Amino acid sequence: MLWIDVTDLVEFIASGSTVSGVQRVEAQLVPLLIEDDSCAVFLDRTRGEFVELTATEVIELLHDGVSSGVATATQSAKAAISRAATTLPIKLDERPNSVLFSLGAMWINDQLMAATRAAVSQGVRFVNYFYDLTPVLDAGHATDLRPLFERYLALLGDCSDRIPAISQSSRADLAAYLQNQDLRVPPGVATTLPSGLDPREGDTDVLSTNPSTHMEYALIVGTVEARKNHLLAFHAWEKLINVYGADNIPNLICVGKIGWNSGEFQERLGATDGLDGKITLRSEGVTDVELADLYRNALFTIYPSNYEGWGLPVTESLLFGTPVVTARNSSLIEAGGELARYFPTGDVDEFIRII
Repeated sequence: MLWIDVTDLVEFIASGSTVSGVQRVEAQLVPLLIEDDSCAVFLDRTRGEFVELTATEVIELLHDGVSSGVATATQSAKAAISRAATTLPIKLDERPNSVLFSLGAMWINDQLMAATRAAVSQGVRFVNYFYDLTPVLDAGHATDLRPLFERYLALLGDCSDRIPAISQSSRADLAAYLQNQDLRVPPGVATTLPSGLDPREGDTDVLSTNPSTHMEYALIVGTVEARKNHLLAFHAWEKLINVYGADNIPNLICVGKIGWNSGEFQERLGATDGLDGKITLRSEGVTDVELADLYRNALFTIYPSNYEGWGLPVTESLLFGTPVVTARNSSLIEAGGELARYFPTGDVDEFIRII
């Protein structure tokens, strides 16, 4: 029996937060894995036990809650959490050959990690889908996340039966970390990370419906945090305007929720009125159809991130036939392959030259 843990996705949606890349991947993969001998479960925090998602909740949360925007599913997620407190919990170890499969950000939830350890002690096998080592690297994350993530990495070494990773880069990073900590390195493969967006959907003219895109535009997709290096993009557009004039360069649309340590970028954006309207920030969340249209109609996309576990916006851009300029580091070379254009990480002048 395959028990697929979606606790973090349910709680993200219930909080009204715009989901990040991890939850998007989770929502795209879980419906493909649910069969007669598998189901989606989440942790009831009041009892520390797992409860099954109903078929309706799977649709409302895993599909509508991500592809159509979180706001439409927030009440459904809250209702599911309330229902869980009075629903008979699942005993993961009562079914033969039980596997608990985690696709989400379990490192933000100490209760979930404790429940996972308890399940393993009762004979349940544990498989975790691994994304990246960002929280324990000097990559701009909140410092209070590091201890939680270190406990999560120790859990992987102690309890995982297998650890598939989204890239060769992430798998190598994880193995090196566990070895350095004298922890067991469970087996696992690199899967790569395909996009959940379908280029056949949508195809509306985003230029006619969004005032910020009346001019030709470039696009950057991703949580607005220090690691993603939106600040480098700001400096690049500032220099491009100084050299060529504002009318001769495309607008830049930034799509992504506000994340860690992005204050300087937001301050520069506010102080200059987005370089007099040349840079637009859309942090309120967009639907999958809107995002597809933004990719489809962009002149090109940029992704100047300092470190990634995969780099889904690179893959998504290429899926829509839109050129992409990205930094040469970590897994981004895997995501972009021979189709992306690369620049040395942090080199604003070379970034500008390639643009």
